[in-house]
Amino acid sequence: MAWFKKADWPQPVTIDRVEQVFKHNNLSYTRREDGITAMIDGFFLWVTIPDGKALDFGFRFFEVPLTEEALPKAQRWAKERNLDGTIGTFGVGVHDDGEVYVSSQHAFLVTQGATDEQLAEFFQVGIQAQLDNLEDFVEEFGIERQQ
Repeated sequence: MAWFKKADWPQPVTIDRVEQVFKHNNLSYTRREDGITAMIDGFFLWVTIPDGKALDFGFRFFEVPLTEEALPKAQRWAKERNLDGTIGTFGVGVHDDGEVYVSSQHAFLVTQGATDEQLAEFFQVGIQAQLDNLEDFVEEFGIERQQ
């Protein structure tokens, strides 16, 4: 009776399925209880599915070598980046110990599931758009990072 293939219809988005996309793209990663982490182009990535409602791609760049004087400019740059319509939310913050970090994060609503093709596209967009944000930031502020 069914003429369609199961993979053509949205299936629940799980960390197991996300892990398959990492494997398909030959990316090194660490599977954790709450998601997947990886280092991509010198930036820390974590992928989670909080409450099974959203597929969240979050990048962090820790120990950003910004001076105290450059911090307000960096925060303004992040705000303008968000207002200009970038995919994801970009931020510059300071931990209690004074360490500066930048983050770029985007989530896809997956309450209805996703096909394999959709999941692969979420993966590509979720990663590439956030990397673009971070790459533009390090270029703008002349920051070198470890690869």
